Amino acid sequence: MYSGTVEDDAAMVNKTPLVLSANLLTKLSTARKSKPGTTTPTDTTTTTVPTTPTDTTTTTTQPVDTTVIAPTPLPSNYSIVMPSPRYQGSEGSCVAFAVTYARAAEQYYKTGAVAYSDAVNVFSPEYVFNQVTMPGCTGSAVTTSLDLLKNQGVCTWQSMPYSTNNGCSVLPTTAQFTEAANYKIASYSRLIDSDKVAIKTMISKNHPVIATFTIDQSFYDAYPGFIWKTLTGNSGSHTMAVCGYDDAKHAYKAINSWGPTWGDAGYIWIDYDFFPVAASYYTYVINL
Repeated sequence: MYSGTVEDDAAMVNKTPLVLSANLLTKLSTARKSKPGTTTPTDTTTTTVPTTPTDTTTTTTQPVDTTVIAPTPLPSNYSIVMPSPRYQGSEGSCVAFAVTYARAAEQYYKTGAVAYSDAVNVFSPEYVFNQVTMPGCTGSAVTTSLDLLKNQGVCTWQSMPYSTNNGCSVLPTTAQFTEAANYKIASYSRLIDSDKVAIKTMISKNHPVIATFTIDQSFYDAYPGFIWKTLTGNSGSHTMAVCGYDDAKHAYKAINSWGPTWGDAGYIWIDYDFFPVAASYYTYVINL
């Protein structure tokens, strides 16, 4: 089993994005209203104002509507319907699997499908990985792979099946490029890995979250019912698509690319609080 995630934008990794809070916006607004260094002179002119008859009309004050519209509560557990977990083998193609898993789910829900098909809505990691891989088939970067989906799209698994037997140098044919153009994404967005509400909201709306993790031996040894909660050592970086959550487990569910016999039928549960610890890089969602 292989991981194979290359660090995205080294200068930006672990940089905290600017978040404009309501408190900060209030302070900025107050500062603009009381700009220092400007004094308004006092008007001392005396003006005689004619007397106006008193208006004795009675006005009925309308009650103030104090109703607070609460956000729709999230379900306590949710799982996106995903394609079957596949096996990446000896190539460092985890990123390609994660982004094509996510693209498959987006297509599944967009079209109202009732099943996954390699010819229709399961997409080719081979198409992505062979165009963005590092030398030696050792890995790739998430943003580079997502940019490829934005600029080119991706063809179906049936059109370009994944294989570790032909290396990673086989490039798409004209027909595969043409098919891929039908499955472009519009863009992709970044999420803060510690924002549990944002991540759960995306999942509950059927948008898998692409996340890269620092993994350890306990990750390799995952089993049914295992919840990943601690990180001991560093066995490299690995990218997966987070596709579910369960408040009873206090954990997210992620689909891996090490086949259906690994972990929990090809999936792993990751503790909510541990998630931002293990998620060593940015997390992303696809926008169609």
